[in-house]
Amino acid sequence: MSDADDILNKLKELKEKKNISVFLPSLQREVKFSPLTLKQQKDILAATPQGTGAILSFNKYFNKVIATNNEEDISVQNLNNFDRLSVIISYRLSSVGNIIKNSDGEDVDLNVVLEKFKSFNFIDLFKRKKLMMTTSHVL
Repeated sequence: MSDADDILNKLKELKEKKNISVFLPSLQREVKFSPLTLKQQKDILAATPQGTGAILSFNKYFNKVIATNNEEDISVQNLNNFDRLSVIISYRLSSVGNIIKNSDGEDVDLNVVLEKFKSFNFIDLFKRKKLMMTTSHVL
């Protein structure tokens, strides 16, 4: 192996160590995501919703981040809002920390929130949603 191969392998190992595992409720498993780049962090801060119209542009941008950064080529169209929320919280945890203040000024541990995501039975919720969608098309 050449020195260049060694360097490339070391860089790949470093990248893999920095990847974060995100539990996606619709898949009922964890998926690896690359860390946010500096440009992505800057763009997310710029797209942070300040009004109702900005929420759409933030969601659109964050969908691009999810599509670009997931290591398994998961289609964003197949993800739901719970999956997106799990990705957002996981990125928040990896970059800033686990404690946030709620609207009452109380501390909320985001690790606890993600653990609840893992233990909640989303499968039943997703089945009901599909059934409701199927039923509504029949009517």
